[in-house]
Amino acid sequence: MKGMKKIIGKIVMLLFVIGIALSGFTGNVYADSSSAGNMSTTANENRLWGEDRIETSLKISQEGWKYGAATAVIAQGYGYADALCAAPLAKKYNAPIILSRQGSLDDETIKELKRLKVDRAFVIGGTGSLSDNVESQLKDIGVSVVKRLGGQDRYETSVKIAEELENVSNIVVASGSGYADSLSIAAIAAKKGMPILLSQSDALPQAVKNYLKNRNIEKTYIIGGTGVISSNLESSLTNAVRLGGDTRFDTNLAVLQNFKSDLNFSNVYVARGNGPNGDEFADALSGSALAATESAPVVLTDNTVASKTADFLKENMSDKTVIIALGGIAVVPAVILDDLVRYFNGESTSGGIGDETKPGTGGGGGVVIPTTGNTFTLVISRDNGTIIKQKVFDIDNSKNALDYLKTMANVTEKSGFITGIDGNSSVSIEGLTNSDRKAGYYGVDWFIYLNGSRSGAGIQSVNIQPGSTLNLDYHKWDWHDLMDPGTTAVPLSLSIPDSIQSGKSFSVKFTCAGKPVYGGAISVDGKSTGSTTDQNGNADITINTSGSYEVKAEKDSGQDKGSVTKTVNVSSGGGGGSSTIDVTGVTLNTSKVTMAQGNILRLKATVEPDEASNKNVTWSSSDD
Repeated sequence: MKGMKKIIGKIVMLLFVIGIALSGFTGNVYADSSSAGNMSTTANENRLWGEDRIETSLKISQEGWKYGAATAVIAQGYGYADALCAAPLAKKYNAPIILSRQGSLDDETIKELKRLKVDRAFVIGGTGSLSDNVESQLKDIGVSVVKRLGGQDRYETSVKIAEELENVSNIVVASGSGYADSLSIAAIAAKKGMPILLSQSDALPQAVKNYLKNRNIEKTYIIGGTGVISSNLESSLTNAVRLGGDTRFDTNLAVLQNFKSDLNFSNVYVARGNGPNGDEFADALSGSALAATESAPVVLTDNTVASKTADFLKENMSDKTVIIALGGIAVVPAVILDDLVRYFNGESTSGGIGDETKPGTGGGGGVVIPTTGNTFTLVISRDNGTIIKQKVFDIDNSKNALDYLKTMANVTEKSGFITGIDGNSSVSIEGLTNSDRKAGYYGVDWFIYLNGSRSGAGIQSVNIQPGSTLNLDYHKWDWHDLMDPGTTAVPLSLSIPDSIQSGKSFSVKFTCAGKPVYGGAISVDGKSTGSTTDQNGNADITINTSGSYEVKAEKDSGQDKGSVTKTVNVSSGGGGGSSTIDVTGVTLNTSKVTMAQGNILRLKATVEPDEASNKNVTWSSSDD
């Protein structure tokens, strides 16, 4: 299952019984008139996206703040807990929300902050969300005011952010146990200056109670159904108005309907509101700051758009409306935008606007042509479900699936291996971009799915039955594709030499399912070594003193996110010189003191370096 895939299991088949899937926007704004045909009116579609959620947040910043911003809000991009409530703060200061990894700002983020000429930055969350190093980096690039807004937990953090807002009369209360409801209200709350306060289901956290004590709150908007914020809690809040539904998408629609008069439908932003990882909040969060500046709605989607939501959009859009997807097509499939435009223009969408009770498999979207009689449907797609082409075939027992495929696409082969379909060729790990390798991908290939399940047979051996759907999908693959279906534990491994000598450099290898982990941080006994693994998963470190140590390799983002620890024994160095680490200095905790006769003074000596071989201190005193 590596490199070129035998016509065996590298082409993946997805069954999509989908309606509309929603798509996004890429950097600049391009009007798409291709779907309009000869129509006299049409909506337009665009996309803002990057290679990952952090780059997407930078693209949104570049689009919305072309001429700079004095303030920026920095939030954790891979954990929603502290970041959800940031939009109202961003709106107050006309600031973009820029996402970051926990440990540090990357080079492109620093470049964007410099372009913006940021003079003040809010760091959202405690050091568990964004490290002290992030603050240091901001100061190093000339940001004169760096303020951290973080509490003991997500609830207190929401209060810290709320305290930055002025003249608060209305508030929002949303669940702290999920991200979708907060995202539905984020742009609107930001526009109206309402803080988003996170709560438990049955009782307000003490930090939120304290915030509300001395404030004259006129109205409270509760976001979500009674399953996330209970009726008992609702009754304790001032003039509470609940905006919720059976699903997160129903709640999203309820919010949009309630605040329709406050919204400007010139732009409609579409973002992912659900997914398998539970952290698909990032693009909507970044986009909420931009949407708030335009009073634009943010529509949440999965692989489909509910009919009622599509009807609401159609009623309020105009031929000047631009539908803007936040994130790439794997996040917001292009077919969603296309179908929304067609629906607005009165065209059929070959299966309806979508049935939210029938999500598609994977992250894509589209409508699969239904089959009847002795036929099957062959679908060619990419990026987990964005349909490129499809066709219904009559079943001919003298043909195999490859025969059908060759009648509708150009297929390239080498020594019995499929190397490409319609110019979409297999890419080995060596051919991937650095960002893809750091994200934990091992290649790009074709995969086979039959009726929604991955096929273990080669394409020539797939057993096609009447009514079947055979899907060949081209997408990036990671460790999941090397493991048994249903495997959830990330198969990380750390290889270390059996013999290690103090003071001598040695190499460690960090792998996932046998593939190299790129960008993993190496620490020893909880202290960073400053080394990260290269493209081959290797890093060189040195331990200066003998003994037993815990060596840890950790990746804080990507498909191969996780950590592994291994105990190593380091022996005294030999043959290559002494392993003794000399003392370079001794510092006392005080340099001058006046004492009365008979008093006792305790002094503390700090020996440098910390790993010195002999840290014993000899004390002496005199009467001078």
